[in-house]
Amino acid sequence: MKSTIGILNKNGGYIFAAAHCIQEDVPPQNLVYMFEAARKSGKKLA
Repeated sequence: MKSTIGILNKNGGYIFAAAHCIQEDVPPQNLVYMFEAARKSGKKLA
C-alpha cells in the first residue's frame, strides 16, 4: 500500500478514501492499519 500511495500521490494527486461499503468480514484492525498507512505516507490529510 505504501508504494501505491507514493506513486499515486506524486504532486499531491491522490485522494485516499475508504470505499463506501466495507464488507462485514473485514476485521476492524485492518481498517486501522489502512488509515495508519495512509497517514504515514500522505502529505496532506483532512
